[in-house]
Amino acid sequence: MQITLNGAAREVRAGTIAELITELGLPDERIGIRRNDHLIRRADWASEPLAAGDRIEIQHFIGGG
Repeated sequence: MQITLNGAAREVRAGTIAELITELGLPDERIGIRRNDHLIRRADWASEPLAAGDRIEIQHFIGGG
């Protein structure tokens, strides 16, 4: 299915946010996910479905001090 990932069109097979993270090979720590401008809680990633045309933003958190 076609989604927009961080502003770029992308074809994915994933059916949920959790599957998308796995498909992209991303670690699931220290990232935040927004789907269509709504923040998705980590606890909901496995049950949050993806749909064609979704706008997904993945943000990496970087610590420092």
